[in-house]
Amino acid sequence: MNLFAAVSLVVAALEQGPASSAFLRAFEMRLLAHAGYDPQLERCAACGRGVHDDGRFRIDPTHGTLRCARCPSAEAPGFEVAGETVGLLLALRGLPLADCQRQSLAAAAAEAAQITGRLLEEHLQRPLRSLKMIAQLNAAAQR
Repeated sequence: MNLFAAVSLVVAALEQGPASSAFLRAFEMRLLAHAGYDPQLERCAACGRGVHDDGRFRIDPTHGTLRCARCPSAEAPGFEVAGETVGLLLALRGLPLADCQRQSLAAAAAEAAQITGRLLEEHLQRPLRSLKMIAQLNAAAQR
């Protein structure tokens, strides 16, 4: 799917009602890919170990890479995430965008938003103010 088709699909979905977190994360992953910044989240950049649901990983948003907990990461930039969340993002990347609206990220929604938000911020000239507003709205809705 090309970028114009993806944006058209997002606009059409938003006309029907609010988008799910999974739908938004899937669109953000596609946006990164179309811009040439597709993150390499399938395996550790250091040892090649694949992503698994029970581990912790470190994402380097500058390089769009992942490091597993077994590899030295004290000097590695980035932030820690759950393997389960990375796995969910990878699964969304493989689904047709229209199907992602019906998917649920459940407890991983906030962390998935942090991952895609940080990956996008890395390639923008200035921070997205809307990300802060969305985070505040989500926090208020969870109270």
